Amino acid sequence: MSVNPGHRYPGITGSKDEKTGVTTVTLSIWVRNFSEAVTVGEPFWNGLMLESRDFANHDADSDNGGIQVDLKYNGITFKLNPNEEVWEFDTSFREEKIETHPDFLTLKEDYGWGELEGGTFGFSEEPPAGSNDSLDLGLVDSVEKDNKNPLFGVDTYLVFGVIARRRYTTGSLKRVLSGVGNVSKRLPGSAPALNTGDKNWLKMAPKITQVGDEWSVSEEFMLSKEGGWPPNIHKLIRTLS
Repeated sequence: MSVNPGHRYPGITGSKDEKTGVTTVTLSIWVRNFSEAVTVGEPFWNGLMLESRDFANHDADSDNGGIQVDLKYNGITFKLNPNEEVWEFDTSFREEKIETHPDFLTLKEDYGWGELEGGTFGFSEEPPAGSNDSLDLGLVDSVEKDNKNPLFGVDTYLVFGVIARRRYTTGSLKRVLSGVGNVSKRLPGSAPALNTGDKNWLKMAPKITQVGDEWSVSEEFMLSKEGGWPPNIHKLIRTLS
């Protein structure tokens, strides 16, 4: 098959995020040799900036088929208003050490936490004398029924976790890099108002990608356990303001 320099084959592929306008396009072009492979293409295409290129022999067995070059452009086909944001929420359960349970002191007393054989610590196999129902955990009936400690072997508990994520585009990184490590009661910007009790939000490290002359940003906020994030623990990561 002969080479037709500048002929696009197989053509154009791409994607566009309809919420943020971030658009990525790949133009596939045939060229005759290596020097053309590393120079072909314009710096901009339909307002999108050339980001990178991949190339390879179209015919793996010879150079007769020329070289196919894939030019990757990206940019923003429309710009969000300065205050326009897109929010997402990822929810999950995660395991935490039982020692961090907000009622651990009561659990420790009621269900016999202490040193076990081998020098480790945990709940005893036998229920402690005088087990009571000071905690409404549905455990006491089990103690009375089979005389076993229902917390024996339990060293973790499940915590409901939430990561809130906001995506937006901006021309300045000052807003993006400020406040990392800060704790706040409510989410910033246009986030929905959520009743989180005595929990609060920790701003995580943002993900930043240059798209043309703008920045595509994904900020993440992690919800704490009951009682909130420990004060001053995360202040060391506040490197920018």
